[in-house]
Amino acid sequence: ETGAGEILLRTTGRREQAREFADIPLRQDLDGARLRLGDIARLEDGFAESRQLFEFDGRPGLRLDVYQVDGARPVRLARQVRELVDELDAQLPDEIRLSVQNDRSQRYAERRDILLKNGALGLLLVILALGIFLDPRLAFWVTVSIPVVFIGSFAFLPWMDVTLNMISLFAFILAIGIVVDDAIIVGENIHARHREGLPLRQAVPAGASEMALPVSVAVGTNILAFLPLLGVPGAVGQFMRDLPVVVSVVFAVSLIEALLVLPAHLRGGTPGRSGPRSRIARLHARAAASLDRLRDGPYRRLLTRAIAHRYLVLILFGGGLALVAAWYASGRIDLTWRPEIPGNRVDAELDMPVDASRDQTLAVVRRIEQAGLRAVEALGGRQYLESRFVRLGSRRPTFGEVSMILVPDDRRPFTQEEFTREWRRQLGPLPEAKSLFFEYLVGPGGNRALRLDLSHPDRRVLSEAARELARRLRAIEGVVDVSDGTDTGKRQLRVSPTPEARALGLDEAAIGRQLRHAWYGAEVRRLLRDGEEVKILVRLPAAERASLAALADFPLRTADGGQVPLSRVADVAWGRAYAAIQRENGRRVLRVAASIDKARANSRQVRAALESKVLPALTARYPDLEWAFAGGRRDRQKTFDYIFRGLAWAALAMFALFAVLFRSYAQAAVVMATIPFSVAAAVAGHVLMGRDLSS
Repeated sequence: ETGAGEILLRTTGRREQAREFADIPLRQDLDGARLRLGDIARLEDGFAESRQLFEFDGRPGLRLDVYQVDGARPVRLARQVRELVDELDAQLPDEIRLSVQNDRSQRYAERRDILLKNGALGLLLVILALGIFLDPRLAFWVTVSIPVVFIGSFAFLPWMDVTLNMISLFAFILAIGIVVDDAIIVGENIHARHREGLPLRQAVPAGASEMALPVSVAVGTNILAFLPLLGVPGAVGQFMRDLPVVVSVVFAVSLIEALLVLPAHLRGGTPGRSGPRSRIARLHARAAASLDRLRDGPYRRLLTRAIAHRYLVLILFGGGLALVAAWYASGRIDLTWRPEIPGNRVDAELDMPVDASRDQTLAVVRRIEQAGLRAVEALGGRQYLESRFVRLGSRRPTFGEVSMILVPDDRRPFTQEEFTREWRRQLGPLPEAKSLFFEYLVGPGGNRALRLDLSHPDRRVLSEAARELARRLRAIEGVVDVSDGTDTGKRQLRVSPTPEARALGLDEAAIGRQLRHAWYGAEVRRLLRDGEEVKILVRLPAAERASLAALADFPLRTADGGQVPLSRVADVAWGRAYAAIQRENGRRVLRVAASIDKARANSRQVRAALESKVLPALTARYPDLEWAFAGGRRDRQKTFDYIFRGLAWAALAMFALFAVLFRSYAQAAVVMATIPFSVAAAVAGHVLMGRDLSS
């Protein structure tokens, strides 16, 4: 600052490119000769070293994930992204390819299409059934009630913070077969009263009022059955919340439509006339007569005999109930936490020991990739493979992943599970791998079926117990992809200064700092280039950093400015570094994980074998060994306990509603006694369809 004002002082010579730094003078002799940075160092302008790799269909690539913001429509957004990708792909050179993979909006669209198809099928069946057996006009208004109920439900959902997603669409699919019942019951009762001789204007209120209480109780019990899912705690509760909300809203709207809207429509006109010359009328008359004959003939005789031999009927049904219960107790049918939904993508996830090199990991990944291609060929040919990609180092340097994207289910003659089994067979054992896991499920159900945490005060005993448990797991039928969770750790060099080093001013911190600067790099400066931060590092050349001899001869700078080789002033010894230390409740744990081939066993059978034989023998051999099933099983048990308590209260409320309806506790108890038989029928249906039970 001068008397004339403020003056800015600024120096020039700002450097940003590597070639500009090469001209920096380091020293100048008396004769004027200069030693520049570029004379003694190689300057490179590039990116930070990365051990990651991504290949798409055998070619180097990059992956970009696109997520929607709140309020966006997934199908429309996915279509716009595809259009943009196609447009950019057309503008790029032939050697560069853009494509969309793993479009999750397709799953959403599939659920939406299922809803629409089921709705159309429901409309068609209602029209045919009611149109044949009941008055055609009644069938028409009952059919119209289905879209009316769903449109009315859509109007209420935004107030309850529910959007159209996978769970809400599933709830609509679940409810579509039930919402018709209310309208059918009320409409049929009105039709019956009209056939008995009441004028239509009298039959409508009489039939609707008679069914008001029974239909209300039926809807109330349906809502009560889903309410326990509404208050489930934790992340699972947030995940399941939309299901009871949507179903309850749909049921409530269907009740209003059946008791108020439908009767108004039926009362608003005159009944259709059926003349003898009408072909539809004659068809309707024959169908109604055949239904009456079925009701008054075979059904009535069967019912009469069942009542006459009621104890035999109870024994037969009780025996069936006991048979289903025994089948479930035997472990022949599995119970999974969430539905297991197979996808078109099959992943092979490889985890190598932490001391494996990048080349070793990549070599094993290549073997897995080639085995997957051979599996596709063995099952029919490459036409069933849409694409594939390989990733290396995405989670950690020794992690690799091979993904095979198959064509949709309806275009290939094999399932994802069959392809995974053939992929394992083509690959064979991989003794050099720490773990290998195949995955073909989507959503939250796609986790390893079995995970056990072992804990012991002695680290050596803990590792030995984990390896023995893994060996015993491999001996169980149907258990595959076993990982014992142990790792010898990465090799390391322990550098300890000698008394001579300390005398020279070289302690652990000084030696470590100089070695870090030489091998990792000493950060000199940071600068901004085109909005990106650039670090300037000074370190040894790559060839010297990869040489153990260079480490032994590395010159350390002493406190007085001299230099001394590392091997002279430090003891260097080989050792192992811990790969990872996992603790739970203050105790060191190792996690043993495995998958289960559903064609040969299920998780309940494997867990039963573990709890009855393997784990007791293991704890007897290794005292102080503790084990627990991992993967949130305790949280799942809490959730199941909450749901079961909720169902108990819901059953009590249902009993109260039935008692009010029938004015009899005995009749209410009889109705409630049918619930176990319904559950048994559902379990038997799963068995016949080859499906596992899921929550």
